[in-house]
Amino acid sequence: MHGDAPRDSAMMAGKESPAERVYFRKPSRSSAGIPDSTKTSLHQKLSQRQRERWPQLKEVTLRFRGRFAYVDGVLPNGDVLPLCRLRYGGYASEWGFAFYAASSESYEDSVLPSGAFVGTPQEALDCACGTYLGDPSAWVTD
Repeated sequence: MHGDAPRDSAMMAGKESPAERVYFRKPSRSSAGIPDSTKTSLHQKLSQRQRERWPQLKEVTLRFRGRFAYVDGVLPNGDVLPLCRLRYGGYASEWGFAFYAASSESYEDSVLPSGAFVGTPQEALDCACGTYLGDPSAWVTD
């Protein structure tokens, strides 16, 4: 992976810079960012799921920007593998999912294997890890 930060496809849609855009959207609770308690809970949930289901990873790390949580996997050799982006919608148990597309180095809004547009953080981690760690059994839903 290059040293550049992955590009967010939502920010690349227009030609103007993000500072030049004008938004006419009513502020909502979810646009203010993710509460610290939810960030902590999210990290705990994803770390537990990684230990239980994805021992190929040394750990999962999170970065936060606004209402987004960027999830990376750290391989045993220290390489960092971008996995997905989660969108906070006001509930700690339901998150929007965007898959990291390595070919374009961007995040693409995606549907989870369940067919839903939102799901648990664990479902999102399983979907992304199933792809990048080569285990399609992660996409099987009950």
